[in-house]
Amino acid sequence: LYEDVVFAIIPTEDATEIPAYLNLGSWDAHPPAEYHVAALRHWRDTYGAEPVVMTYEIIELRVTRRPESRADALELASEQYRYANDIVTQGIGTIPNLAGSLMESDWWYFWWD
Repeated sequence: LYEDVVFAIIPTEDATEIPAYLNLGSWDAHPPAEYHVAALRHWRDTYGAEPVVMTYEIIELRVTRRPESRADALELASEQYRYANDIVTQGIGTIPNLAGSLMESDWWYFWWD
């Protein structure tokens, strides 16, 4: 649960642009906004990923197409590790574990600290 929830109207129809409007990133291990936009667009086009939650330290996505094979899931898990390594190092433990979860869940969670 979140203690405070802020809703914002962002002047775009493309949810992948939201990090650019919010100038999200470029601190700690957080990539700059343009990396977020590029990753979100790639995952939207490939997996039907749509941002659901964004804060200064997390992004949650809902996907409509999971990876089709173990090889695809491992490749995606490696991409996600490069994007937000905390999901492995402070979370699920290994890239193969992450790959397995990507084949089973429609929700992706990233955080940086």
